[in-house]
Amino acid sequence: MPRVRHYLTDVLKVSDDERLAWIQHWLGAGLQAMETLLAEHPASGRLCYGDSPTVADICLVTQVTPAKTTVAYNSSSNNRRQRWLKSVISISLAEAPQGERPIKAAK
Repeated sequence: MPRVRHYLTDVLKVSDDERLAWIQHWLGAGLQAMETLLAEHPASGRLCYGDSPTVADICLVTQVTPAKTTVAYNSSSNNRRQRWLKSVISISLAEAPQGERPIKAAK
């Protein structure tokens, strides 16, 4: 995203308000597309694909996190995105597949 911000600001010379509007538009459009896709996909469960974390969930975190501060974020409990976010936050390391658990730093 820094390259895009640089391009918008330095090359296209958009104002901060115009840049924020651009970011809000595209994050909002992407999140709405995600809502629709997950609602229609039969394998969608507590998380993007079933009930175990996948790469899709990791990628989605990178979109939802900035959206909470830059987009008019609907935090309704009826919202699939909000339920997904609560699920992601509640995942413990014990639920992560054995090969995907972070390695603890040596003391």
